[in-house]
Amino acid sequence: MKKSVFMALLLVMTLLAYSSGEEVGEIYKINSDAGEIEVKMKSGITLNMGEQLQVETESGKIMLEVTFPMMTLSRCIIKGKGRLSYLKKGMVVNRFVKGSENSNKVTGSIEKYGNTEMVYIEGGNFMMGSPEAEQYRGDDEKQHRIKVSSFWIGKYEVTQREYLTLMGTNPSNSKGDYLPVERVNWYDAVEFCNKMSERHGLKLYYKISKNKKDRRNRSKYDELKYSVTVIGGKGFRLPTEAEWEYACRAGTTTAYYWGDKGKSDYLYSYEIKPVGTESPNAFGLYNMSGNVWEWCWDWYNEHYYKRSPVKNPKGASSGIFRVRRGGSWKFSDGSPRSANRAGSRSDDIGGYLGFRIVRSD
Repeated sequence: MKKSVFMALLLVMTLLAYSSGEEVGEIYKINSDAGEIEVKMKSGITLNMGEQLQVETESGKIMLEVTFPMMTLSRCIIKGKGRLSYLKKGMVVNRFVKGSENSNKVTGSIEKYGNTEMVYIEGGNFMMGSPEAEQYRGDDEKQHRIKVSSFWIGKYEVTQREYLTLMGTNPSNSKGDYLPVERVNWYDAVEFCNKMSERHGLKLYYKISKNKKDRRNRSKYDELKYSVTVIGGKGFRLPTEAEWEYACRAGTTTAYYWGDKGKSDYLYSYEIKPVGTESPNAFGLYNMSGNVWEWCWDWYNEHYYKRSPVKNPKGASSGIFRVRRGGSWKFSDGSPRSANRAGSRSDDIGGYLGFRIVRSD
């Protein structure tokens, strides 16, 4: 068999093995200036805002997200890697099917668990911390190079609707289905992760022993001190501090993921905003900064960066506080910077403490 024929057959077999979902239409127009793609839909097809689509190209699968659904045409943008130049008028557009991305996952790919959307983040290297000249910089932000492995992270902060559905309670001060849940302590967050894993048939990532005091917890005031240990696997969990900053920065090196200057109308709003408000970062993640502080797995240590391992650091071995990241509506003046670090007791609650969830790839 000639090599060219063999390669053609191999390509056909590969495409069949990783076929996409229902065909919804074809590319009708590509607006390079606006970065938009118009999809002409087949009769009887309805698309929804935020729905994920796929296009097969010679350069691999390109993920699209519907930004403005209409009756016969829908506007979309590219999500994750991929260029408009890879797309051509007349290309077939399919619905995204969970699992069909496994052969060609790219940053921005979406995985759904009920109403929870997880975004794939391809691992890589980045400079964690902040340069000495950055305004509002803390002494605990020494810049150092870090490498993180690929992972999935919540597109949004965990909402009150999601939390109530799974945990049966809503501790938040400001009530609203699509507001991020707040007034949750670190123990609440890891317990939510385990229940989320259980709900979706995944192995529990944590072992939580409420009757066993954690010797690594050096707080004098935390009366709970539940022992939480990592079992491992691909169940839901909290992000490490390194994963959180990598996801927040989304390839940027500026103070905030939108640039070096804060947004006064955003930072001084003095109210929690529904998830999905404001523009997403380059990875397609919403409200990473300035809405609610987000719990991370790590123990906080102001000197940890000086001895941090290069690959997948998981924080200090013990501590008084757990790391929280992202700033909140109650703070301003540099609090939402990508490198800003803070810590709270594991049992701490407040109208500014929430979280988002992660899964290992």
